Amino acid sequence: DSEGTPSEIIQVYRSIGVFLLCFWCWTATVYFWNTARVNYTYLFEFDPRHQYKLNMLLNKSSSMSILYLSNILIYYKVRRGEVFGFDPVSANYLPLIMLVITFLIMIFPLSETSGIYSVLRRVIFAPFYEVTFYSSFVADILTSLVRPLVDFSYSICFYLSGSWKQYFHEKGSSDKGRTSCQDMFWFSRIFIPLLISLPLFFRFLQNIRRYHDTRKRFPHLANAGKYALAHVLVLLGAIYPTLQHGDGTESNASHRFFHIIWALIFAASTLFTYSWDIFIDWGLGHKENRLLRKQRMFSRDLFYYVAMVVDLFLRFSWCVTLVPGISIFFGEGYAMYLTLVLAVLEVLRRTMWSLIRVEYEHLYNTQGYRRVEYIPLHFDPPTEENEDKSKPKWAVLIELTIFVLLVTGISFMALVNPPDD
Repeated sequence: DSEGTPSEIIQVYRSIGVFLLCFWCWTATVYFWNTARVNYTYLFEFDPRHQYKLNMLLNKSSSMSILYLSNILIYYKVRRGEVFGFDPVSANYLPLIMLVITFLIMIFPLSETSGIYSVLRRVIFAPFYEVTFYSSFVADILTSLVRPLVDFSYSICFYLSGSWKQYFHEKGSSDKGRTSCQDMFWFSRIFIPLLISLPLFFRFLQNIRRYHDTRKRFPHLANAGKYALAHVLVLLGAIYPTLQHGDGTESNASHRFFHIIWALIFAASTLFTYSWDIFIDWGLGHKENRLLRKQRMFSRDLFYYVAMVVDLFLRFSWCVTLVPGISIFFGEGYAMYLTLVLAVLEVLRRTMWSLIRVEYEHLYNTQGYRRVEYIPLHFDPPTEENEDKSKPKWAVLIELTIFVLLVTGISFMALVNPPDD
């Protein structure tokens, strides 16, 4: 950048900034749900005694934003030597202080944050817990936070590894010649791809558990296949250096063939997830209702039409965020800015998705998460049975085993059959 700010410092502030944006988006989502009378408290099974009210969310978002922006301002002031009595190199402590404060805000007070850590436990150990609508919702949110999570991991590595101390012993602000976490093979080529793929894997396991509990192939096995396809995309992007770093070898026929296969998987994953958003998660696309659905809670139909169009383009950007070597699309020079833009776009897309997804669940109980169809004060459709008990349990287990082995086999082939150099 124009001030020569080290890239690691930019990553620290970028990760915190995107998480702050998430907090603002959650505040806006709660406001619109309240306005449309979507009973998200009932759907998520929140305890009203420990639930953040809208005014509390606004206060916390505003306070965090002021603290964040003030920290950045002071950082540049100190770094330029404009604060009397402070050595410019001491500015490197400020991102660390902001990172610690962010951690503390995420953890405390425990009475208000214990619920999210409880549901995260259910997400991580998905096969051992019954899947609720809230746990599936949180797992979906995690798939949209892969870039902020990667930046957050780099930030932690930057400080824990001691890399940040180099800025106290070297003059100038160039990154050239400095070692960083990005240069560590185990971190950049093993840990980061694993971090990106884990949310997809958790969501995959949740769908396997849902099929085991409900014995319904659709939508659960189809949904598991959607996340498995995205998982293969991550593996392909992580394993092959020629995909991440152009080296002039693309003229080789095997490399060209591999890139074509990768592009086809990329397109298939994007279109699959987009179609799922429209038809399954949102319940839209009905010709008899002008591509919408009969019952809607948001007053303006234009919102649904805009969401359907915008979601198509932003789904492509979401698939780009799943690629560990993101610079393959636009080059190393633009990667720093591209990562921020894609992260912000995906947070905004997921906010839009959340508004309609929870509204649709309120109206229809689409995937049988609730045993009772009734939602207080708003909607009262007839009760229907959510589980198909006609299929024996041993048959379900056999189908699950075959499905998991098939997905594992495809993933294994992606790992052990790289294109010839």
